Amino acid sequence: MLSLVLVAFMRFDLKDGKNLKVAYETMLKELDRDPKSARMQRFASVIEGLRMLNDHRVADALERARHLSKDMSTSDFDLEAASLLVGFWVRVAGQEIQLEEMDEQFNRIGLRYCTTKSSTEVLAAMTEGNEHAKELIRNCHAKIFSIAETAMRHAMRGSAEVGVELLIQQGEETRNAKLIDMAELVLKRHAEKIPHAEQLSQQIVELQKQYVLPLSTRTNIRNRREAGGMTLRG
Repeated sequence: MLSLVLVAFMRFDLKDGKNLKVAYETMLKELDRDPKSARMQRFASVIEGLRMLNDHRVADALERARHLSKDMSTSDFDLEAASLLVGFWVRVAGQEIQLEEMDEQFNRIGLRYCTTKSSTEVLAAMTEGNEHAKELIRNCHAKIFSIAETAMRHAMRGSAEVGVELLIQQGEETRNAKLIDMAELVLKRHAEKIPHAEQLSQQIVELQKQYVLPLSTRTNIRNRREAGGMTLRG
């Protein structure tokens, strides 16, 4: 069903309201088959938001974008959801209205989901022709990898505990899975040299429970259900 949402984006860009409505109605039928699916609910919400924009209900669409952004705090909000949110915010911003909050939203998304070069490219691609949004995403990628490099330098210079603490602190702040998992790897490698290794390990486990494991579990379930389908991973 991800493909249907991408088609809806295309229909909106082509100002094809008729087929955008068809896409929405098709998604509602899918949602009826699995009404408790947060993923399907999100898909339907995004397409409905596009219809709001198409009908020039900009205020309603803006509220929809804000509502979808709040979902980032949920455990099942993954790279796929983030990429659709980027695509929707870009189109809201294209309505010639001042959106001071947009930079903050893109930074939140980028800092959390720019875990690899490929995930960054997925998000950047969803910015379409909005060069400012694309730059924000790429800057987030650079910041995450700068944090990782700084932590590694600490470890290599004999200050592994400082490196792990940096990764934990930044991982908690950004919720970035790369930083959280990297904290675990550095801690395991240098545990004998870190006095408070057990305490740090417990902090990492808690962060993984909140921001890493739910996404991994969800991806595995989706892979089993959608063999041969398209999956976006962080």
